[in-house]
Amino acid sequence: MKLRVTYLLAATALTFGTVAVPSAAHAAARSSADGWITMQLPAGVIRPAVLNSIAAGSRDLAWAAGTQNVSATLGPLLLSWNGRHWVKDAIPGKPRVGQMVQVSSASPTTAWALGYVGSGGTNLVVRWRRSAWVRVPLPGDFQAQTVYSIAAGTGSTAWLYGYTDSHGYLLERWTGAHWQAINVPNRLGGEVADMVATGSRDLWLEDYTDQGDSVIARYNAGRWTSIPPLSGVTFISDLLPVTSRSVWLTGYLCTKIEVEAGCTGTEPLIAHWNGSKWNQVLHPKGAGFMTSISPGRSGQPQWAGVSVSGAREPLVFAHFNGKVWSVEHAGPAMRGIVATTTLVTAVPGSNATWAITDRQANASAPGVTAIAYNAGR
Repeated sequence: MKLRVTYLLAATALTFGTVAVPSAAHAAARSSADGWITMQLPAGVIRPAVLNSIAAGSRDLAWAAGTQNVSATLGPLLLSWNGRHWVKDAIPGKPRVGQMVQVSSASPTTAWALGYVGSGGTNLVVRWRRSAWVRVPLPGDFQAQTVYSIAAGTGSTAWLYGYTDSHGYLLERWTGAHWQAINVPNRLGGEVADMVATGSRDLWLEDYTDQGDSVIARYNAGRWTSIPPLSGVTFISDLLPVTSRSVWLTGYLCTKIEVEAGCTGTEPLIAHWNGSKWNQVLHPKGAGFMTSISPGRSGQPQWAGVSVSGAREPLVFAHFNGKVWSVEHAGPAMRGIVATTTLVTAVPGSNATWAITDRQANASAPGVTAIAYNAGR
């Protein structure tokens, strides 16, 4: 999946400096020195808008999910990149109220998205087929229940996790023709913050149990295993499994906890499980938390998204060169900006990366959301 908190490119391949831009015809884009190109949302999007999630299937196909007209009534929003420009997509049933919260892809040609629509927040699960979104019926146990997370697997598979009155916490796998219930171990049983499918029958998830524990678990062909959580109280925003013995995560670590107020001090977190222990590897100065992590062509991490709060902030990314992480600014600092956030996702089989970016000038109002692209190094 990807977390939750990505414009119009335009017919020939354009180049800004040394950065190749996906083919597009009337690009309204701004390039920064580090190769990030920022684009405006499609004209059909009702502003203000917020994007919650972004995913890519190939260089010519990507998707983003969120809400539009957030200052009045929330309206669900899905966008797609067709190799030339971002367009606003039709949503099955044409819901006017609600939001799309996640989009996920593990295949070059398809994606899955999750939203909550209508005044009651009914679950909406849709799948990209050929060139449009189609609605996929929910499994019977999830009718009028709560779906927390969705993840696309390879081929035509997908995964849903949520809570049902009849079975408690439940994981369902789409086989390509129907939903199949997967038993959830007793040590799980809470709200899943992130799920990452690494095959048609291989899934990693991070679960916050009702007891407040954090569990990182793997389901592989009918067998559950887990790895020890980080010490301390953490919030995990994204997982990147490289192998069964190499797993990266992003989020934040609570450094100060008060009995009634909860977590009142935080430290941004990128950490790596090497098969025997966790190593925390980055503390970006001024960052509130790390939002996401994405790989390069090798499968190793390449970029991480960052949320930063302050009176004058640039967009920030963290970059991994294979040995060390460094913090990079995409564009200059801007006066009057109180917070910036970036959220990254990889273009499979390449070093290219898409990102959602958001700048807030007022902590109580929606920010200015954009989509950014980096062709890779």
